[in-house]
Amino acid sequence: MSIKPFFATALVTCALLTAPARAYEHAATGFGVDLPADFVVDPDIPQQDDYDILVGINPVSGNPAPADLNPHVCQAGFQGSDGNAGMTQKQINVMAARNNDWTRQIVAAFSQVMDIGAYENFTLSGIVGIQLITTPKFGPDAANNRIVLSFMETPKGRTMLVCTATRDNIWAALPVFKTIRGGIIPPR
Repeated sequence: MSIKPFFATALVTCALLTAPARAYEHAATGFGVDLPADFVVDPDIPQQDDYDILVGINPVSGNPAPADLNPHVCQAGFQGSDGNAGMTQKQINVMAARNNDWTRQIVAAFSQVMDIGAYENFTLSGIVGIQLITTPKFGPDAANNRIVLSFMETPKGRTMLVCTATRDNIWAALPVFKTIRGGIIPPR
């Protein structure tokens, strides 16, 4: 066997073994995303709203497509906060349970810019969160857009997932958004 074919085969094998994993982790915060190969995670999106980290997520199939001008169907991020420091996850979960003050504050805050169609609690890896299905009150084609917001609080801060769909495809998109939410790894 010639050394050249052996070397080329070894390089290809090394490239395959070191190909990037589907998981994304932000080392500074511990925020991560671990999704199946059906999704692409884009870590190079502009930071906004004081997030420590913000990533874009799209299904490889392109379905659902973003409903607004954003190039990503979902954005996931983490915003660290000292406000939860000293609390246990159990205490935070009680705070996040439906109809508690925290839930009412979230709904009230977003009601100023969005019509809240529905909201519900969910649990992800022992963290109680809240999901809002909303219609924006302002913006291009606002009445046709739906924004699904998911919030999770930990002692380190808030993890958010924001996904968009059109009025006509929101119900088909919700299972995809739930799969994406299931791949979020909030910092603990």
